[in-house]
Amino acid sequence: MLRNYYDQLDGRPLERAHEWVDELARFFTDDATIRAGSGPPQPWRAMFAAEGAKLPELVASTTHEIVNVVAGEDGRVACELDVTYALRRGGTVTLHGSIFAVLRDGRFAEQHLYVDFGPVFRAARKGA
Repeated sequence: MLRNYYDQLDGRPLERAHEWVDELARFFTDDATIRAGSGPPQPWRAMFAAEGAKLPELVASTTHEIVNVVAGEDGRVACELDVTYALRRGGTVTLHGSIFAVLRDGRFAEQHLYVDFGPVFRAARKGA
């Protein structure tokens, strides 16, 4: 399920997420939320297509490599990832991150994303 999910995300233009976000609906429950870092949980669609989001201004697309997955019988999943961010100005930044999720009926009910975006923002500033 995770590989299929990331296959749907990888290489997609982040600035046009509003055009393709509904293709991800099969991976999420109707009431699913995503929380980035210590921020509040948001409806999953809003996390992909939020107005005024900073990341799509700097990042053209992402690619995810699954490093490790631990899944419990209760639907809880922990996943380590290496995420490569293709910068709009050229070049890439690869960061290690993690996702902690709750699955219900094989779909995300909750996702908690943890990655330090600082290196992406610093790399984008260097190229400006």
